[in-house]
Amino acid sequence: MPNIILRAPELEDIQSIYKWENDENVWADSCTIAPYSLNQLTEYIANYDGDIFKTRQLRLMIEDSDTGETVGCIDLYDYDPINNRCFIGFIIDPNNRLKGYAHAAVDKTVDYCKSRLSMVQLAAITSVDNIGCKKVLINNGFTCSGLLRKWIKTKRQEYIDA
Repeated sequence: MPNIILRAPELEDIQSIYKWENDENVWADSCTIAPYSLNQLTEYIANYDGDIFKTRQLRLMIEDSDTGETVGCIDLYDYDPINNRCFIGFIIDPNNRLKGYAHAAVDKTVDYCKSRLSMVQLAAITSVDNIGCKKVLINNGFTCSGLLRKWIKTKRQEYIDA
């Protein structure tokens, strides 16, 4: 497993985030319906405070500790502080997939959620077609709790299960 750190987004990450957020191939799993502008992302990063209790979400950049390269990001969202649970999602740059970064990032994030945030439950929703994501989640102790029928609308206006 690669050595990684999870850190707050910086303005130097803007081009990578712009590329990942505007990749229509991942929009279905991320429920994105429109591209983000550089201005929107710049404002997001400039105003980012990392307070999951206030914003109910947390974005962390995944950085290779050995090379300093930012290889992806991981998000906690829909945080519910009453029931100590939230959803998790991640993206790894296509040039760095299948190298263990997603596994390492999910592992560190799960540990952070348990030890620092006292979360009792993390959930993820992904299309049934996203084999890589499902493998990472299962290898990090997640289990399939159900099937959401026709949950995700594809580019071809079809619905697939999640």
